[in-house]
Amino acid sequence: MKTIYLLDWLISKHVKVKNVPDHISFDVGEKVVYLNPEDNKQYIGLNVWYELECEKEWKFVQCLEWQLKEKFEEYQKRALQHYKDFKQKFTKEFEGAVPITARSDLHGRIIYFYFYSEDRYNFSEFVRSFRQQLPCQFFIYQVGARDMMRLSPHAKDYLSACGCGPLGCCSLGKLPSVEMDNIALQGLEWRDVEKLKWRCGKLKCSIVFERSLYLEETKKFPKKGETVTIPEGITWQCIGHNIMTGEITLKTEKWEIHRTTL
Repeated sequence: MKTIYLLDWLISKHVKVKNVPDHISFDVGEKVVYLNPEDNKQYIGLNVWYELECEKEWKFVQCLEWQLKEKFEEYQKRALQHYKDFKQKFTKEFEGAVPITARSDLHGRIIYFYFYSEDRYNFSEFVRSFRQQLPCQFFIYQVGARDMMRLSPHAKDYLSACGCGPLGCCSLGKLPSVEMDNIALQGLEWRDVEKLKWRCGKLKCSIVFERSLYLEETKKFPKKGETVTIPEGITWQCIGHNIMTGEITLKTEKWEIHRTTL
């Protein structure tokens, strides 16, 4: 038996699934049915190519194949049909919010409507009104700018044209938060920050892909502001380093710059 990692189809949480027969192989992005022992219900997730840290483990049920796959695709088509009505009504009532798409659960009982906004809203009146138009239960799910791009029906078109990073990372992974300290860690603070952003307006996710490597390699260098004595016996202050070349950038009080290697 082996373990695989999934991205939940509806809420983008990471899932660790155990008890998968060794003879079953999965393609990246393949849909897999898993069981949550806590509520004894089946859910669906997308197979990802990387390992994840997950507190809980769920049980493998089956791949999404044959008749189950056909029914699931029918449910998705129905969800998108209802999305047209949702988008029209939602846009009128919540100015500034951006409807993205809709998805159905495994059994066609629940529809999730996704939207992006930096603001928060009270949906109680909208839900009561819109519930009369739907034959099933539904949820309204707010996502961030990164997941807005990933969930968009045009996501693959965006990804193939932007050069933002590996297609699989953006289309399948739960997109990370990229903080400004990642830029300083990699010595990119002197770059034009706008060139480090993607269509979502956020820093490119690829900036954090090598974070662990930079954290480990940085331990070999003096910290910024630390006093350094080079072989010539001169004392300088460290103002930066380059882990690729092993080079340290130093300065004097008069801002005389000197570069040396470890």
